[in-house]
Amino acid sequence: MQSLSPAACERLRAVYLSDSTPIAVDDRYELLRPLGRGGVGEVFLARDRKLRRSVAIKLILDGTRWPDDLEDFRREIYLTAGLSLPGVAPLFDAGETDDGRLYYTMAYVQGTDLRTILTGGTKPLSFLLDVFEQLCRIVQTAHTRGFVHCDLKPENVMIGTAGDVTVLDWGLARSTRRPAAEPALIAGTPGYVPPEVLRSERARIGPRVDVYALGMILREILGDSKDRRLRQVCDRAAQADPARRHATVGALLADVGKARRSRAVAICAAALAFAVGLGLVLL
Repeated sequence: MQSLSPAACERLRAVYLSDSTPIAVDDRYELLRPLGRGGVGEVFLARDRKLRRSVAIKLILDGTRWPDDLEDFRREIYLTAGLSLPGVAPLFDAGETDDGRLYYTMAYVQGTDLRTILTGGTKPLSFLLDVFEQLCRIVQTAHTRGFVHCDLKPENVMIGTAGDVTVLDWGLARSTRRPAAEPALIAGTPGYVPPEVLRSERARIGPRVDVYALGMILREILGDSKDRRLRQVCDRAAQADPARRHATVGALLADVGKARRSRAVAICAAALAFAVGLGLVLL
């Protein structure tokens, strides 16, 4: 297993701050540019010279020494390693630098995140709903394996050039199969965190946490759309009371499918009526 030297770690920081010339790490990884930064870690795009492929490397922030932070990062490594699911970037390797900084490498996912696409406003609603349904299927599969993401948001949804979806950043994920062993969830992204998480109700951390976040994402996807059925689905998923939400992502997905079919029928009917009317005018 390759380790990152202290000097390389310092140069990593320089890369993050200045986005300068690529730097070689341990004669294997060529650091190209920063990809992002979170509460305790930062991610870089790198070139794995040994296997001749691009990878992403996540490194715990320099100076992070609190036992809880270190344990959370180790837990993230183990959980990510166990998430062998379609639509989730696989973990390749993990280790510790000479000065005690934890890191792991994973597949580099190319594409555009959903936040950027929504901000651009150039994609039709049908495309965005296709993305949403893919997102739901990935999260639904994770739930069947006993994992709840707990930090779903547009920034963590990557769309590839072929329209394929990957869900990123499982650092806050929780296991529903051994909830007593999980630490209390007190983090997340404002606007996507349901009330029960804000109240630190450990016993209520389950699939409905992700359903709430998906409801909020769907609300952003719909934008100013007046589709009544999709609005109703969205409002139910984003209910403050967990008991009033969809019980599962599968139920949410089914409702979205029904609403989309009704929307398609309505569009066809409107088009037919327009065509008939046009024919009458021509007569």
